[in-house]
Amino acid sequence: GAWPLILTGFIIVGLIGWFIKALYSGQFPTYAAWPIGLLLGGAIGNFVDRFPDGRVTDFLDVGIGPTRWPTFNLADSFILIGITCLMLLSFQKKAEPTDTSAAAISPSQTQFGNEKLP
Repeated sequence: GAWPLILTGFIIVGLIGWFIKALYSGQFPTYAAWPIGLLLGGAIGNFVDRFPDGRVTDFLDVGIGPTRWPTFNLADSFILIGITCLMLLSFQKKAEPTDTSAAAISPSQTQFGNEKLP
């Protein structure tokens, strides 16, 4: 039936909405926009390619002599590049504040603020 394709379309639209909201709300750094864009762009590309006949057409055949790589398409490449970039970015060390002494942090900057703990 057509319901898996329809469900996939809704999931992709939801992910795009989440991506835009997360980007503008600062939930992840702006340099992650390109890898996530590549990932979602590849998903959209495969979805659009699957729409007419229910399958994705792979057309890039790469190899040296008789040794061949599995056939793929550009959308697959974008997904792979996006995931690889996100993985590499996840290993980056986050910048830490220079002064983390207890005197430099006011109670309003803590997780609980001025609340009394039980």
